Amino acid sequence: MGDDELEIASNIEDYRSDKLMQFNHQALVMEILRKVNEAGCHEMKSGFFNTKEDAIGNVHKTYVEDTRLRFMECVKSAKGVMICDFDEKAKTKINEILESLKTLKTSLLTEQSNWWKSLTPKYQEQYFMKGQGISNSQAFNINHGWYQLYIESELNAYRKIVEELNLLTQRLDFYQTEDFVG
Repeated sequence: MGDDELEIASNIEDYRSDKLMQFNHQALVMEILRKVNEAGCHEMKSGFFNTKEDAIGNVHKTYVEDTRLRFMECVKSAKGVMICDFDEKAKTKINEILESLKTLKTSLLTEQSNWWKSLTPKYQEQYFMKGQGISNSQAFNINHGWYQLYIESELNAYRKIVEELNLLTQRLDFYQTEDFVG
């Protein structure tokens, strides 16, 4: 092959230039916020098991993901990626949101525990038989309304955190545009 001939690569889909291999925090933030937005655009519903029986009679159980928990985990990941960018305003606002959530959780767990303690042993046993007992005052029983109330509040709190993360990216001028001269 001569100096003036071009060689064409056979596997161009996996090609990465050195520039693409460099770490780019803004690109990482953009990607993780895109994931947060994708997770937040779905219907927020609790997870459940689909049970189907095949022609032979075998039972197949598949879990359908809890989209609320997925969204909240995406926000936690975004918060972890962006923590090095936090200014005082973001730190204060996000800490306020998380503290109010912690206070609400304590309050709801206390309500659940007080309700449980007010029941007679006979009723407590009946609830345990149905899987609705309260064995730990530090955890919710997912079959009672306190859990659903907390999850909805937690979801709204994480939506507020997303708002704050987006405002932070604006304050940091992550949306800056490049000028192209034609």
